[in-house]
Amino acid sequence: MYSIGIDVGGTKVAAGLVSESGIVVERLTVDTPAHSADAVEEVIVGVSTGLMKHAPSQPSAIGVGVAGWIDSDQAMVRFSPHLAWRDEPLRERLTRRLPLPVHIDNDANAAAWAEYRFGAGRDSRALLCLTLGTGIGGAMVIRGQVFRGAYGLAGEFGHMTIEPGGHLCECGNRGCWEQYASGPALEREVSQLLARSSPSSAALANKFENPAHPTGREITAAATAGDRQAIQLIGHIGTWLGRGMASLAAAFDPDTIVIGGGVSTAGELLRAPAAVAYRESLPGRGYRPEADIRLAKYRNDAGMIGAADLARHALAQPPRPGRLFWPKRRRSRRGSAAFSAWQMAANHISAGDTFLLPAMIHRRMTFAAKAELFRGDRGFGSKVIAWFLKAVGQVPMDRSGGRASAGGLSPVAQVLADGGIVGIFPEGTRSPDGRLYKGKTGVARLALNNDVPVIPVGMADTEFVKGWFGIPTIRRPRITIGKPIRFAALDEDGNVAQQLRETTNTVMREIQALTGQEYVDAFAASIKAGRIAAESAPVLPYPGAGADEEPAAKD
Repeated sequence: MYSIGIDVGGTKVAAGLVSESGIVVERLTVDTPAHSADAVEEVIVGVSTGLMKHAPSQPSAIGVGVAGWIDSDQAMVRFSPHLAWRDEPLRERLTRRLPLPVHIDNDANAAAWAEYRFGAGRDSRALLCLTLGTGIGGAMVIRGQVFRGAYGLAGEFGHMTIEPGGHLCECGNRGCWEQYASGPALEREVSQLLARSSPSSAALANKFENPAHPTGREITAAATAGDRQAIQLIGHIGTWLGRGMASLAAAFDPDTIVIGGGVSTAGELLRAPAAVAYRESLPGRGYRPEADIRLAKYRNDAGMIGAADLARHALAQPPRPGRLFWPKRRRSRRGSAAFSAWQMAANHISAGDTFLLPAMIHRRMTFAAKAELFRGDRGFGSKVIAWFLKAVGQVPMDRSGGRASAGGLSPVAQVLADGGIVGIFPEGTRSPDGRLYKGKTGVARLALNNDVPVIPVGMADTEFVKGWFGIPTIRRPRITIGKPIRFAALDEDGNVAQQLRETTNTVMREIQALTGQEYVDAFAASIKAGRIAAESAPVLPYPGAGADEEPAAKD
């Protein structure tokens, strides 16, 4: 399945047809008409239409990465320092004119997502991505989710004041970081050097087509060719870059910093001095781990690839609640392909949960159940149960005595591969005392092996109670659907048990936040069988402490 990614920068619009694995199979590039919001819209519509005509199959969605501040609903461009957008309802305007779902995001968020999904940040738990171009874009991906802040404006690191009273920035302030570590900053430094008309600068000027207006590409080419002055100037930009990165590390503590954007084509000439300045400026240096500083894999293509992939994954947002027992089937816009697959992970209160959750959403759901329940080899009652599970569309999950292996999960994985929704109870068995216990259910391995988001669900008041004339009935159930959680792919060469354990804990703590239940560091089945005393199981507070002290995961 393809999607279209469009990176709208201050000087150019880059668009591409992108596959699910992040490969650009078709691309278009045009200059940005930055003077007019309407003209930029025309360009976006034009490149989208052109790529749709050349697509082997109908693209699933269009993603637009914008050099500007996007609101929390990802619908409006609040402000763009380099473009003529002010409170522009971009998503609405594009949706009216294009036949596919449209997703807009900040261009730096898109670039960070591309590096996290396919590039230099794939193994990162807390990724800080910086894109150096017309300005400095910044974004963070923390445990598989783009961090956008309360109002959608997080990551505008380029407008941090790094030199009070310094150069005037287009945002209206002075001394912004991007005035010292961006493409225009490099060009300004070179122009000032050439204006001195020294013999050494004259040699550098001969390498530019128009010495009065040297371009970043020409400067980088001169440095790569060995020009000492060009190398020094790029190193100066790298020093400013490293100082700013150290400040960000003090605030966010990333494990990986990826440097991308057009300026990053200077490669080690930029990264090396940035790394030196970072280490020299890092608070607590020598007593704290240092982030791994890497060059981006995609550089100029990152925004395009990330925008396309974010648009594709935006189709897997949580389903809207529907009317109980009359669920509408949720379909994508204009009858295009079905929405992406995901897992819905819920706490387990009663047997009715399996029926209530599918009844409250707008798409068909398949629940994973223990394989032994499908055998029907324990008398008439077990045969009825096996028949019923198959009739309502459940799939067997062979956990082989508790180990949710990839083979045992293959029927569930097939549902996800076919674009379906899988319902799963990470507790594995109903909570024996109202608390939230981790189970051996495969929720982590399914998420990491199949590249699907996990949507946490909080169930409440779903147990049966006695009603009129003693007839069992249920209360008015409350079902709360959380936000999707995405995880990096499972690294089979790394500590698999730790990866599974952290994934399961993340899911369980999100369920805990929705339900208010205590999260206990023990397996529910062990408590229920009496192998562990409930009071001896330590309670894990939300959201963090105690995750590293638990036993090796068998999820």
